[in-house]
Amino acid sequence: MKILTYFLFIGFTMIGFGLLIKPQFTNEIIWGIFMPWITSSLEVFILYQVFNKEVLQTTKVLIYGFIIKMILFGGFLLIIINFYSFNTVAFVFSFLASFLVFHTLEAIFLKLLFGGKKI
Repeated sequence: MKILTYFLFIGFTMIGFGLLIKPQFTNEIIWGIFMPWITSSLEVFILYQVFNKEVLQTTKVLIYGFIIKMILFGGFLLIIINFYSFNTVAFVFSFLASFLVFHTLEAIFLKLLFGGKKI
């Protein structure tokens, strides 16, 4: 599945650019990119598997994926903000940037998937 290769490449590229720009905030950048990267990659993988078996179930996967992501993101942010001392600007910027990038890539994947293009 080529799309997961793109997720992997973009994730490492974002980490690389973040560390080039602000190498003193390594932990904040990696933790900010980690959760959106993992959840989006996992949801795309599950969507692809479900789409190949039963197309009508993809809506259910998207709804449950949204609910689970919001719970995971909320818990992750609550834990990381309360129990970890770090630079919040670097963390929030990397989290927001990766959230937007990976969810945009996920939308492109869905468009290609339902458009019948080879992924």
